[in-house]
Amino acid sequence: MPLSDREIWMKLEAGSLVIDPMPDVTQVGPASIDLCLGAIVHLFKDVPPGFGPIRLKEASPTRIVDFVTETWDLRARPLTLNRGDFAIGYTNEDVQLPTHLSARVEGRSGFARLGLTIHNTAPTIHPGFRGKIALELHNNGHMALQLEPGIIICQLIIENLGRPAAAGYSGVFQNQSGPTS
Repeated sequence: MPLSDREIWMKLEAGSLVIDPMPDVTQVGPASIDLCLGAIVHLFKDVPPGFGPIRLKEASPTRIVDFVTETWDLRARPLTLNRGDFAIGYTNEDVQLPTHLSARVEGRSGFARLGLTIHNTAPTIHPGFRGKIALELHNNGHMALQLEPGIIICQLIIENLGRPAAAGYSGVFQNQSGPTS
């Protein structure tokens, strides 16, 4: 069951849920926390002609840097995400979940109505996760969209587990701050 705003504030104030920088009162909604887009975005390049299919059985998500064309620092210049473009962005905030909480990252309805997807199929943030949350940014709309650092890009829904997880997350994306190689 998702935590309410009151429960979110209790966890933040007790230090069991850590979000850095700490959200202000305008970022905590009735059952979610608004998070901002960080400064670095990685835009995927078009696949060159004749490039074979990626065998998912052998693909390594940690080799993402091999597939990005350009790293954008949005502080220097905004990124225009054209129709069909796909990029990986990260939240400005670092999130740290204890073993008794999990979370989901979701898009914002106003941006969704413009065609912006925040995640493809990976909204889950496991108990014990620490780091910036990766955002799978895809423009499914008919207009180009401009990405700038600091915009409220997504919402985090925090959920209480019935019992703490036996072990917290310890996968390859632990402590991520950008693409893992």
